[in-house]
Amino acid sequence: MMKIEKEQKIKREYIPVVLAGLILILFATLLVLTINYEPDLTDEINDSEIVENEDLALEKTESKCNTKELQEIVNSAAKISATYSAQEKTIPAPEEIATDPNMEQDEFIYRYLELLIKGITDDIYIEITNNYNNDKKVIKPEEANKNGEYRYEAPTMDVLVTYTVSVYANKYDCAGEVVRKVVFDTRIYNSFKNMLACVMYPNYEKCTTFVTEQLSYDEFFNGLDNYIDKHKGTEDEATANIMNAFLEGNIVTAEDIRADALVSNKKGIKKAFEKIKNNLEFIIIAGVIISIGGLVVVLLIFIRRNKL
Repeated sequence: MMKIEKEQKIKREYIPVVLAGLILILFATLLVLTINYEPDLTDEINDSEIVENEDLALEKTESKCNTKELQEIVNSAAKISATYSAQEKTIPAPEEIATDPNMEQDEFIYRYLELLIKGITDDIYIEITNNYNNDKKVIKPEEANKNGEYRYEAPTMDVLVTYTVSVYANKYDCAGEVVRKVVFDTRIYNSFKNMLACVMYPNYEKCTTFVTEQLSYDEFFNGLDNYIDKHKGTEDEATANIMNAFLEGNIVTAEDIRADALVSNKKGIKKAFEKIKNNLEFIIIAGVIISIGGLVVVLLIFIRRNKL
């Protein structure tokens, strides 16, 4: 009877030691996760496109500005340029979906096309129209950021759209007069780019971010079959690409797959050393804390044993 009580006492005595050990393990795990953490930069889905501007001819025979003033404004207008890129953001699901017990989805990944207008100054303001929904957006200088840029969400990314940017004078007596007109097109966002096939075969021609024609399911996968047939021996590269995607780091190559040498991968070792170097101060502090924690655990074990 006395022996059973002693065994129970030993278990109770070691509870603080076990808790201290668990906390130590948790801290070490958090240290490793923190060092290996790489933020998910999904603000931009890669590939921005510089638009090809086509200046529309303007006959400026009369102006309320004199020649010097008008030339100053025209010079400012000439600096207007644009790029467009695919973007994504998380948005709340519509109420009818969020409240549907069969859907169980509160958020959606919303993808859209963003136009970045550059070169806006106090001398001018611009107006953007398109041939998709005839929307008209007027952008005043105060709406641009400190770099003279304005981000404009395009009305669609599923069809080719032509945009017209009209540049207006914003000072002198000719304020409100059009001094430049530019037209440019945006291409179609390729939704197939997000599929696993494009992770495996990123060089497949139908895996570009933007296309000039909407692709069908059959067009994409029939073309993929032809691509694989023409590029025999790409299975190792495809496997490496998948592994890289899941590891969130470019540390696996086709040679590693063939040689089965993932453990001795030089890129992986180099990346590990770079991470250690970049987090050296944090690692030293954490190492000291872990060492002190380990010493505390040892002391607790020693003290408990001497009490028993």
